[in-house]
Amino acid sequence: IFIHTAETKKQGQTDLKQIIAMGNVEYTAGERKAFADKAVYTTQDEILVLTGESARLITGKSHVTGKKITLFRNEDRAIVESDGKTRVQAIFNPEDQKLKDQKPEE
Repeated sequence: IFIHTAETKKQGQTDLKQIIAMGNVEYTAGERKAFADKAVYTTQDEILVLTGESARLITGKSHVTGKKITLFRNEDRAIVESDGKTRVQAIFNPEDQKLKDQKPEE
C-alpha cells in the first residue's frame, strides 16, 4: 500500500476517503513493517487498521502480533487487540528504543 499523506499529496489527485486491501497485505513505512489479511486506511485521520488471523507489526527487532492492529500514523502509536480467545504476543528489543531516542527531532 502506498499512501500519500496531506503533506505529500499531489495536486489534481482525487480525494480518496478510504483504501481497502485484502489478502496477504504488507505495509512498510521507514523501518516499520506490518502484515495482515486485510487493511483499511482512512485518509482523513491517517489511521490504518490491520486485521487477520495473525496481524503482525515489526519495528526493528521488536514485534507484536494480534487479531487487530490500529496504526495512528499522525501520532506514531499503535493499539494491538486480541480476539478474546488468544493473547496478544509481543517481543520488545531495548535496542530499538535506544535507536529511536538517538534520532534527531524533525
